[in-house]
Amino acid sequence: MTKRKKKYKFPSDDLEDYFKSCREINEKVSKAEKIKINDPLLNEDCLICMEKYKLGELKRKIPKCSHYFHKKCIDKWLKKKGSCPVCRCNLLEDTEDAKDAVDAEDVENCSKEPLNEEK
Repeated sequence: MTKRKKKYKFPSDDLEDYFKSCREINEKVSKAEKIKINDPLLNEDCLICMEKYKLGELKRKIPKCSHYFHKKCIDKWLKKKGSCPVCRCNLLEDTEDAKDAVDAEDVENCSKEPLNEEK
């Protein structure tokens, strides 16, 4: 008999107070924008549906982590989960404690090497 590995469960997977509407997502996350001709996302893949971004479609950015998705994809996701589908950053936490925890993680993950500064 083979042992099954336990799937890692992210803390944000337990959240129950997900976003209820597109209006709430607009207010608490970000407003959707149209993809324009010089958009760097043009012809990249949405990481939810795996389809290419096309001219004129709506995209939404998650400001906490800067990931982009099709509006229709991320809105559907955020109504079921309260986190980014890529990095799982919690979009429902709005406290200073949550911000401090993320900042502490960033400091731990930073390279210990000094930056090369030009003089």
